[in-house]
Amino acid sequence: MFVRRECQVLSMMLNSIGMDNVCLHGFMRQRERAAALAQFRSNLKCTLIATNVAARGLDIPSVHLVVNHKLPLEPKEYIHRVGRTARAGRTGMAISIITPYDILRLGEIEDQIKTKLSEYKIDGISRKAQWTR
Repeated sequence: MFVRRECQVLSMMLNSIGMDNVCLHGFMRQRERAAALAQFRSNLKCTLIATNVAARGLDIPSVHLVVNHKLPLEPKEYIHRVGRTARAGRTGMAISIITPYDILRLGEIEDQIKTKLSEYKIDGISRKAQWTR
């Protein structure tokens, strides 16, 4: 329930500053999810704010950027999330916003993907990002 609420709040906040988006989470009715995906696929809305419901099983052919607001609990979930940017030979970027509490989980993800993620600092705040292929 908490993740769904965070997804909705982030979507509303971005809409309030003019960043048009569509929200997608597992507590939506199937009809609502289908409508949200149709808007995203047709480029009526260029940003999709989603929970893990978008990590698997959705046919979204071209995603250029995935931002992980929070790291998933399981490394495989991370792989499915960022894999959205690497469909059909396309490339993209995945950015993960982490806190000191995420360090162990980040290490597990790096072990699973056999890659050390690059770290970026923005205004003194550290960020980790990975280009996908």
